[in-house]
This record gives sequence, C-alpha cells and structure tokens, in this order.
Amino acid sequence: MGEQNSVVYKNGVFLFNIHSDIQDKQDYKKEIKKLHEDWLYHKAEIIFKEKINLLGKMIGIKPNKVVIKNLRNSWASIKNNDINLNVNLIKAPPEIIDYIIIHELCHFKIKGHSYDFWNLLRRYFPDYPKSVRWLNINGKNLLS
Repeated sequence: MGEQNSVVYKNGVFLFNIHSDIQDKQDYKKEIKKLHEDWLYHKAEIIFKEKINLLGKMIGIKPNKVVIKNLRNSWASIKNNDINLNVNLIKAPPEIIDYIIIHELCHFKIKGHSYDFWNLLRRYFPDYPKSVRWLNINGKNLLS
C-alpha cells in the first residue's frame, strides 16, 4: 500500500507531500487545497476547543458543542447551546481568536449588543476595541 498524502506546517511554510500518481495539474491543485483545508480544520478543532474550555471556565459558560465550519458572513455564532466558529479564524493571531470566543461566550449570558453586553465583554477582554479594529482592517485577508 502506498504512502498517504500529507501536509506539515514548519517555520511559517506549508510542506505538501503528494505520493499519489496525479498527472493532471488541476487534480494536483485540488489535492493540495484539500490537504490544506483538512489541516486548518484539524488545527482549529484543537486550538478552539482548548480555548473554549479555558475561557469558558473563566466566564462560567460551557457550550454543549463546538462546531467548526466555513461561515460565509461571520466569525462565530451561537445557536441553542452550541458555538459555531469560522475555520478561517485559525489564521488570526491568538488574541483575536480569544476576542471572538469571549465575545460569543458573553452572548450566552446576554443576547444582542446592548450596553450591558459590551460591559460584560470589557470585564473579560478590556482591550477588545483593538481586536475589533484589527478584524476590520485584516479580517478579509483571512477568508479563503
């Protein structure tokens, strides 16, 4: 049995090992895209769940489930007792990921974006306006 295709991220560079006999350039590109997406989802699942556990304890919130998907119009949302996170958020700096997760966890306590919501968010993430600015400037670059 042949070796599996794989991807490694090292020193800021993705290294793809393609072992299959792909002849067509388009198929080769599709395989690289699939390996990259699989890597992003895997990394996102590990990091997002770890952060949600840690930050959730800090706020006193434990979502039922963490769902990671390619959201088209938002970084995150909550539905029922689940938290949905955009896989592309994994490309952001750690403090931006923290901001988005804390923002959503605060919505478990206060729906909407009222004055009380922003005060609650400020309690757990005092420098949140800096993260909002960063996302406004750089967020589009994270989307694939």
